[in-house]
Amino acid sequence: MPRSTVNVRELQAPLRDQYTKDPGSAPVILRAVNGSSDLADPLHCAVHPDGAPEFTFSSGAHPAVGGAGDVP
Repeated sequence: MPRSTVNVRELQAPLRDQYTKDPGSAPVILRAVNGSSDLADPLHCAVHPDGAPEFTFSSGAHPAVGGAGDVP
């Protein structure tokens, strides 16, 4: 397996320092809203993230609850 050339610890060092000094700055709230969905198929839906409303993600129920497991 190829080794990553990204030094994650180095990239995250300033963030760890910031969060240590100011723990209140650590939480990041991500919001998403459901898009229009076909009510005849209650195990699938569309999701629109607030930070990128131009994108739509398909989502579906996990097989453990009766979904097909065909989408995240």
